[in-house]
Amino acid sequence: MTKQAEKYHLLFAANDFANSHYGIGAAVADSPLGPYRKLDGPLLRSTPEWVGPRHPSVAIDPEGRPRLFLHTYFPGRLGYKQFRALLTVPLAFDERGVRVP
Repeated sequence: MTKQAEKYHLLFAANDFANSHYGIGAAVADSPLGPYRKLDGPLLRSTPEWVGPRHPSVAIDPEGRPRLFLHTYFPGRLGYKQFRALLTVPLAFDERGVRVP
């Protein structure tokens, strides 16, 4: 969870963790206790380069901008004891919620 512009943003992983449908979703609320409004569609999903994005964590970069850190797999190598890459992407927050610009 992160607080940005007086809103609380909850980022979460969802779906079956053992397949490429696993992804990262988001919800927004006025209070840390909710109620939360789930945003339409996933924030991040599998691509041809990376599969099953998961375990989202927000941190502020040295320039003061929010970034999402996550890990993911190479296509065809999803599951236990497989290599997981740590990735980061910029985030943008506004009155509608969060997005990857």
